Amino acid sequence: MIATSYELEVAGRALGRLLARPEYSAADREDGPGQRKAKEDMLNKLAGDLGVSRERALQIVADAGQLRTVNGRKRVVVDDRGVPVPGPSGKPIHPEPDLAYNARVNGRNRRINVEVDSSPDAAVNHMKNLTKADPNGRHVAVIVDPVNGKPRDGMIWDPDKKRARSLTKREIDGWNRTGVPPKSVLPPPNPRQRNRAVPARPPKSASSVRTAMGAGVRALNPPRRRGSRESELEFAALEFGATLGLRPERMDVDVPGIPGNNQWFANPGQARVAALRDANRAGLGYRIAHDPRPSRGQPHYHVVGPDGTRVSGHYFYGSRMPRRVFRGRPQREGELEVAARALEFAAG
Repeated sequence: MIATSYELEVAGRALGRLLARPEYSAADREDGPGQRKAKEDMLNKLAGDLGVSRERALQIVADAGQLRTVNGRKRVVVDDRGVPVPGPSGKPIHPEPDLAYNARVNGRNRRINVEVDSSPDAAVNHMKNLTKADPNGRHVAVIVDPVNGKPRDGMIWDPDKKRARSLTKREIDGWNRTGVPPKSVLPPPNPRQRNRAVPARPPKSASSVRTAMGAGVRALNPPRRRGSRESELEFAALEFGATLGLRPERMDVDVPGIPGNNQWFANPGQARVAALRDANRAGLGYRIAHDPRPSRGQPHYHVVGPDGTRVSGHYFYGSRMPRRVFRGRPQREGELEVAARALEFAAG
């Protein structure tokens, strides 16, 4: 079914109205450098008010935790009838203020929720959600420069008057001059409070970090394509032998009609492992092929490229060497040298 131009125009207008809703137009985004700096400055100020370290303050002041009341109860955004308001996913909206803690304001304990934004639209939307979820909390929205984090504007919800007010010029100028938010904007936290909204951040052990990073590296590096009958035990055995100083008996050979680096091994396992290693070094898509009964010459392995063509060079094996001469030596001399090496290995 092909839509008409009128139907497309109507659908476009409907989509535009949907995207203009606050939950879409002021959707949460990753904090920029200015927001991160402003939040860190506020956290250091609150740590100074408490006389504790930054790490200890993070156990008292919730950083991006789910909204809770002064008594620790979770709250969601509700409408005028008290019905939870669904978000874009259809589930109730759970506000997550940037900083949250309990403080004494005008002789009463209040929940202080702070939102730090560089977008005025996002700040207004956050304040609407906070006041609908917890009208008895003291909510603060601060607009900061997106780069240097200096405050530019903001608003405060007063739970006693049930009204909002803008930050005064005196508050903003004093904040910029001293680098410390005034107490009228950020009152000092109550000491020895237990903040249930603090996210759990158990430290990861060094071994678990290494394990996770190793798994990530392996996941990002696809395994090279190998022969269908490849065995990890063969590679393990080869590396173990190398550690002990044992090397497979092998020799380079010249075989007329077969170009490349041809090699001979004492048994098929050594030839296969050498072929697999060279195929892996060649790159993705390279594999090995086995020719146990060639029309002429000795049984051997060879490397095959991604397009199916053979890579020059063979990996011969068997009780006797290929019929032709070794590089620079007669056939008989090569056989004697192999026999001598075998005797030395047995004697050692």
